[in-house]
Amino acid sequence: MGGRAFRSGPNPLNVVRLSRKQYIQLRDHCQRFVISYMTMSLDPADSLGSILLKFYNRAVVPPEAPKKSDHGDIDVLVDEELFNFNVQDLKQALGADAHTKGGRASSFAIRIPENSSNYFQLDVHLCKKGCFEWENVIYAYGDLWHIIGSVVTRFGFAINDSGLHARVEESNKVNKKDCLLLLTSEPQEMMEFLGLDSPRYEKGFSTLDELFEWAISTPLFRTTFFQKETIIGKQERMKEKRPMYSNFVAEWLPQKYTSTATPKSGERNDSRTEIIPSAGASTSGSAILLDNEPPEEGDTRLSLVDNRKDVVNKALNRFGKREEYDKIMECHRKRRIKDAMWRKIASELPVKGKQLGQAVMALKAHLWWNEGQPALRLGADKSMEKVPALDADMVDEVLLPWIKDHWREAVGLNEDNSW
Repeated sequence: MGGRAFRSGPNPLNVVRLSRKQYIQLRDHCQRFVISYMTMSLDPADSLGSILLKFYNRAVVPPEAPKKSDHGDIDVLVDEELFNFNVQDLKQALGADAHTKGGRASSFAIRIPENSSNYFQLDVHLCKKGCFEWENVIYAYGDLWHIIGSVVTRFGFAINDSGLHARVEESNKVNKKDCLLLLTSEPQEMMEFLGLDSPRYEKGFSTLDELFEWAISTPLFRTTFFQKETIIGKQERMKEKRPMYSNFVAEWLPQKYTSTATPKSGERNDSRTEIIPSAGASTSGSAILLDNEPPEEGDTRLSLVDNRKDVVNKALNRFGKREEYDKIMECHRKRRIKDAMWRKIASELPVKGKQLGQAVMALKAHLWWNEGQPALRLGADKSMEKVPALDADMVDEVLLPWIKDHWREAVGLNEDNSW
């Protein structure tokens, strides 16, 4: 929350941004005792870490962005509640004067030890089951994974708090979460697939330059993905909400890629300033439909010349998800056919507005498809949703003529419809 959870409202508190020195002292106080308590090497009495470990199985402070001058809060990731408790219990144990909760995150206002009039904000984020190691990576180093996420989304992928996903399909009528096919929740597997050096990541980053160089080392990186981010106005908002990301887009990238100097041997050149799309594919984050001839399984390493279709195919092969992907795609294909069928039915009915909606609802509820013929049945229980999609000829030659003769009967089966 950036340290803003308690600065407004009926009882605002003086929650201050922490200097780098203050942040490191408080972070290390929490982190050191979390580690020592887990190894039982030191007495963790009265530390924030020991308190959290009385409530949760594991806790960790993810690495922050290098050389960040100040911090709005301290983030702690926790895993597996040890018993049933509420946020008030944790507030009391931490000695916090205020708390707020949203989703899986709880924020606490705790007095700064050397200054009793000022507070710092401690954010405790409960990781999804089985995702502790994964979330410890994607919430590390500030906006690092926002940068990488901005790249992979152009190839039909999404990185969220449960894993790396392929977008199976995306439209205004489909829930985006239902369109995500999980590829992996293992950080090292994701890094290896994206062509990122996981041993280098484990060493950590002491400067933003090191971190940014690592982020753009994926073969999927293209400078063109970030050009729209430099628009005046949007850039100002971005600078306030994501200063590290803004630095990357507005300062670091232009300095690196506007040089006309010839790249040194072994360095990447500006060939990455253009994406190579598949034929007819959009460069947005929506999915692409794959053809029926996927590449042979084999080398799934990414290259600079891979287009969207290549990358998705390599991902499906690498993570063994092709069969699952194809099944989901087939379900969506049938759903689109049925949606088109109902739109056509609606266009043929001689009513409009509310009456049209009632007529379509009645038909969906009571239309019965049995042995190739339509009928009405009070207990049909939306049976048309359960039968295979009808082909266009069956709809035009059998279903539509029947509906024109019987749609009023379907409406009559709904007692609450009074025309």
